[in-house]
Amino acid sequence: MPTAAAVTATAPAPTIRPVTITAPLLAVLEHAWAAIRARHPEVPEVAIVTGRRGDRGGFSATQWTRAEGDPVPELQLGDGSLTAGPVAMAALLHHAAHGLAHARGIKDTSRQGRYHSKTYADLAREVGLEVSQSASTGWSQTQMPSRTADIYATVLDELSAAVGVTRIVEPSTATPSPGTSPSNNNIVALCGCPRPRRIRVAPTVLQLGPITCGLCQQPFRASE
Repeated sequence: MPTAAAVTATAPAPTIRPVTITAPLLAVLEHAWAAIRARHPEVPEVAIVTGRRGDRGGFSATQWTRAEGDPVPELQLGDGSLTAGPVAMAALLHHAAHGLAHARGIKDTSRQGRYHSKTYADLAREVGLEVSQSASTGWSQTQMPSRTADIYATVLDELSAAVGVTRIVEPSTATPSPGTSPSNNNIVALCGCPRPRRIRVAPTVLQLGPITCGLCQQPFRASE
């Protein structure tokens, strides 16, 4: 009869399946940030995290520290920034402009970071973005033009391949108060499943390219 030690020695080791979603995505995001820094060396190194913080996320100057005590800025990308490669790249460039402001000791926002000044607009143009003004948040509306997309073409291909998971947002069951309106202009989009899954997404994001359902492999389409 085999001893317990012999049984233990011959038992197969458990199979560890590597993570194939989050780690590759973060690696590509960090590579994209490095590509931005290669063209704009003043843009600082950052700790990149992802989370549910609106469409773009945010840039925070002193959220992390190295072992020796030096501060490291945090770049948080919201789930709305990870719907497509061009969307993610545009968000990274938006935050790179904030990074330039931080590196140069320039104040580029006010109202807890919501209002973007003309100074921010100049920095955004410096990193290759087009900027337009909003009545409520200043020069916060940024777009990546084709000439900038061409510069980062290889990185965009990597981002497009890595950004393959989209958070499913169920419609709110809360009843709005009388006289109120929805807080954004997102629309409902449905996939091609027999019982369609639904997401809420900005129309401009949906127009950038297909957002594909991982079950039916069909793109989400705006609901009529």
